[in-house]
This record gives sequence, C-alpha cells and structure tokens, in this order.
Amino acid sequence: MHKNPDPAQRLADRANWQPIQDRLATMTSLSLLTYNQSGELLFPPSQENEICKLSQQNPIGNQRCQEHCGRQVTLAAQTGEGAFFKCHANLQVFSVPLVIENTKIILLGGKTYYSYQDLSEFRNTSEEIGIQSEQLLSISKSLPFKEEEALKAASSLLKTMGQTLLNHTHASLTSSGTSTLLLTLLKILAEARGTTHPKEFAPLLLNTLGVLFNIDTALFFLHHPVSKSFKVTSGFGRMRSSLDESNLNDTDGLLARCMEEGKPFTSQSLFEILKSGFPDTTYRIDFFPILLEKKIEGIIVVMNTPLTPEEFDIISTFSSQVSLLFENIGLQRQFSKTGNDLFFLNEMNKAIGSELDAERLCNIILEKSSEVIGTEQGSLMLLDETKKELRIKAIKGLNPKIVEPIRIEPGQGISGYVAATGEPLLVENLELDQRVIQDRRTRYKTNSFISIPLKLNHRIIGVLNLTDKVSGEIFSDEDLHLLTSIANQASIAIERSTFFQRTEELKQISITDSLTNLLNRRYFHERMAEEIERSRRHGVPLSLMMIDLDDFKRFNDSYGHLTGDEALKAAAKCFRNCIRTIDVAARYGGEEFTVILPQTTKEEAAIIAERICGEMKKIQLPFDRRLEGGRITVSLGLATFPEDAQTQEELINNADLALYRAKTLGKDQVVLFQKNWK
Repeated sequence: MHKNPDPAQRLADRANWQPIQDRLATMTSLSLLTYNQSGELLFPPSQENEICKLSQQNPIGNQRCQEHCGRQVTLAAQTGEGAFFKCHANLQVFSVPLVIENTKIILLGGKTYYSYQDLSEFRNTSEEIGIQSEQLLSISKSLPFKEEEALKAASSLLKTMGQTLLNHTHASLTSSGTSTLLLTLLKILAEARGTTHPKEFAPLLLNTLGVLFNIDTALFFLHHPVSKSFKVTSGFGRMRSSLDESNLNDTDGLLARCMEEGKPFTSQSLFEILKSGFPDTTYRIDFFPILLEKKIEGIIVVMNTPLTPEEFDIISTFSSQVSLLFENIGLQRQFSKTGNDLFFLNEMNKAIGSELDAERLCNIILEKSSEVIGTEQGSLMLLDETKKELRIKAIKGLNPKIVEPIRIEPGQGISGYVAATGEPLLVENLELDQRVIQDRRTRYKTNSFISIPLKLNHRIIGVLNLTDKVSGEIFSDEDLHLLTSIANQASIAIERSTFFQRTEELKQISITDSLTNLLNRRYFHERMAEEIERSRRHGVPLSLMMIDLDDFKRFNDSYGHLTGDEALKAAAKCFRNCIRTIDVAARYGGEEFTVILPQTTKEEAAIIAERICGEMKKIQLPFDRRLEGGRITVSLGLATFPEDAQTQEELINNADLALYRAKTLGKDQVVLFQKNWK
C-alpha cells in the first residue's frame, strides 16, 4: 500500500475491494489485479499466473511486464475503454476500467493461453528474461488455458459485476443501501439470463450473495426428478468443499418444512439441522425456496450467517426472481427441443427412407430412437402374424445371442401388453405402476421406461422399447410424443421393407427351381439373351455347358423318385461349388442342367467342365453302393459364342449336340463342340 493513498486507493479501501477482487478471481478462475489510473498497483494479484511470478523475479522480465501491462492500464485510464492484448510472454490479457465519482480503477485480468502453441512460442524466448525451459516445463500443468470466447465472456462479466459491486459498496457507505442491493442483484440476474442450465448461473448467484452479505457458507440445491431429492449444484464459502456432495430428501425435517410452507424461513434448531444432515458446527440455516408453477425447483441455503431482517427480505425477493431464470431456461429448452425434434425426424426419415434390408432397418430405427431420447438400453420387436408372437429384431445394451430365442405372446409382459392394447406405455416407476407392477430389475439402472406400439391402420406390427436414460431422469410426455412420431415413420418403413422382402422372395420363387434351388429354364433363357447381347457388345467370348446325369432313368426306376430327388440336389450342390461367382447354373429340365460362363473361352470353360465331372465322381450317397461303379456320373457338352454359334438358339443346340456326342462316346466325360461335325 502507498503511504499517501490517491482517490482510487481511498475508494478501493472504503469498498473493501481486496476480498471482492479475490472472489471475482476465484469465480472466473483467472488472475486479477487492480491498478489506479496512473498505473500503480493498488492490491496484490489474486491467483497470479506462475509465469508472471517468474518474469517479475528478473529485472528484464519485470521491465517487459511493466511495458506491456502498464501501457494497457494507461490506455484504459485515458480512453475509459477496455481492451484485449497479448503480453511479452504470449499470455492473453484484458483490461477493464471501472469508474465512480470521476475516479477510475483498472482491472487487469486473464493471463491465460489460448493454446499450447502460444506457450511453445514463448518458450523459445524465455531464456532472454531468465526463465529456463525446465522451469516452464515444471509449471506447465498448472498454467491456465481458456478459449477466446470464454475469456471475452469473463471480461464482460467482470465489467458488469465489478462496476455494480463498486457502486453498491460505495452507496452502502452513504445510505441504507437497500435499493442498491436489490439493483445489484437484479443486474446479476440479467447477466444470468443467457445461461441454459441452473448449474451455469448458480455459482454467479452464490458468489454475488456471498460478497454482498458477507455470507459464511451458501449452497444452491437443485431438484433431481429421479431420486426426488435436492442435490448441491454449487457452493460458496468456508464449508463449501465439505458439502459439495450433500443432498436433501423429502423426508428430512427442514426440507419437509420447506416443501410444506413453500416460503423462506430460518431455523436455529440444532435437532432440525442435524436431522437434515448438516454438520454439527451449523448453528443457523436460512432456506430460500425457488418456486416455478408452485413447485420447488431449487433452494438457496445460507449457513451460519446472522442476516438482519432487511437482508433476509432482500434475499427472499431475490430468490423469487431467480424462478424467472428457471422459466426462461424452460422456454429455451422447449424452443430448442422443438427445433431439434423436427431436425431429428427429418434425419430419421432420410436414414430409413431408402433402407430396404429388414435387419439393418430395425437396427437403424432403434439406434436413432435411443440417440434422440438419450437411452442406454432398448429393443425393437416385430409381430409374427402367423405364430402370433413378438420376436426381438434389434437390441441395445445386451448381446443379441442372449435374446434371440425369446418369444412373447400378445398380452404377456410389458411388450405383450402394449401389443395387445395398441396403446403406448410410459412408466415412471416399475415398482409402483399398477399397470405393470414388478420387482426392480437388476440389470437396469432406473425403474422408468417407455414402450411404443408400431402399427399401421390400427394393425399392430411390433413394439419399440427404451429404458435407462443416460441422464438418470424419468421419461416425460415430450419423450412419448416424439417417440410416437418416430414409431409412425418406423412402421411405414418396416412395412415397406417387409413388402419388398416378400416381393423379392416371390421373384426368387418365380425364377428358381424349387427342388435344386438353381435357376429355372424360363429364367435361363432370359439370362442367356442378356449375356449374348453383352458378349456381342463388348467383343468377349461366352461359353455354355449342357450337363446330363448318366442313366438317371434307370436310377429312378431302381431306387424311387425320392432317392432320385436327393441325387439331383447333390448334383446341383456340386455344380455350385465348382463354378465361379459370375457363372450361372440352371436346371434345364428333368436330369439335365446348364451353366452359362460369361467372358470365358472354350479352353477355360473346359477346365471348369472337367472339374465338375471329377467332383461328381466323389459324391457318396447312402444308396449308391448298388450303382454300377458305386457313383453317379455326368456327361457334359460345351460350345462357345461367337466361335461356335452366332445366335442364342444355335449356341444351345451346339452345346446340346456336344452333350449327345459325350453320351454316345461312353458317358462320364466332357466333349467340346467342333464345327466339322456338320
């Protein structure tokens, strides 16, 4: 301190500015200093940056600090405007001028880095002012880092709050200060209106109350909807750290009284205080409930502070105004949620709009629904209308293998209840809801869940279940409304996917031989026409095999048609295993088969044909011991386009001619078509 204080010094002393500076620094988590308009330091720094300490220990570093920061303090005093600047150590700093009675004091705050790059750049020049790299490394973990927007917000807050507190402390020395106190608190409330959660504005409110009323300890309790208790959101003062995890339950004495009366009160009853879980060193507690639509959403608790009746009334008025913040946040959330819901429904429609695979579609619907509501577990079940049972098609939070065998009949359990009634089910507590009362489920975190029917034109097609919100909250009517909209979209998408799948199945049936599951003769001709055209267009060869099981009529006569069918299926399996992915196998009729080999020369096709002929000999059927040679054999004829034919009909005829030649030469062999046969 100076021996002959200037006006700014006297003003700061009268305002008891040092503890205010300390609390403002703590509140913003920034270094803070106060200067007079001549650039002289009025109070020691609060939360001084370690780099500043090291710099000022060296004459060169101290001189640079004075040049950079001193220049900005002088500029703020002359212009009355604050500014942001970077000091010689690359620290981001701001100045905030405060004025009262034509006297200015300058706050210098920040002293933080935006990024490690700023620190790295300073490290390259730090030795010039006597700071070694090892010293920087040792303090690097304790150095503050903040984003630019956060620093600007802190500067704005200090400008408003600092000026308001300075005005108040000055006015309280010259008058009763009641109106100034209220004005100060209302301005602080105005500053907090931009926040989106009580956790954001609670520290500001408690710090303000603590500074203005010299409060020993204060706590901000917020209502927790799941546990039905009030939990500490923020604290201030001497016992803050020991009470950070405190909570009040509905059955506690002081909370029960607060819930019943719904208005501020004071208790100095040691029995009530201890019963509510407060430390035995507490001799007085003041409760200030914050009500929204007659429900207590929060409580400001002041401890061990002998408030005057006037101060008690001021804080009571203040707490009633805090409810406006809760209302404002609720409106912001509702507006934001409406926009988010519309965005999500649009994104949901995009995600499922083009998906036709039933399995992927069900997983997308469950994942997106869980994402928008914020849940950890869930399932999507579809109704098998033939067997009248629900089957799980998508699961979250459990291994799919565990739930795969589960079948639920309509009316059975929670999902069955929803499927049977066609009505959505929102349960806050499974153990208390008379519709589905059950014991607590150990694998679930909460007792709240939501179950939505999937239906089309009042026809139930499935059920969507979600539980365990990540936030721990119970499901709300808003969740129910959004999930109902999702369910409507999902039902249409699932029905479309089912229709597509059935169409594909019918299409497959129409082109597939039912016995061997190879393509049928009709589709073979369609595919041959396509491949001939492709071969002609691109100038590549196309080969065709005609295959016939040797002595199959005698086989059927000897062992019966059922045994013959088994032989045909075994042969078809052999063909599929021997050909390539691009090749097309079909049952041409009876025991005759054909294989289309795109982009394949006669020599290449012959290799595949010989492979088929050889693999057929390896087939061991339980009835083939009485067959001649103990096996089933095949004869194969092979022709190639355009080498052997110019049209589809000619290619088929020539391959068939090669097959006939294989038969006449003794069967069980491959014959390639030759033009000189004609």
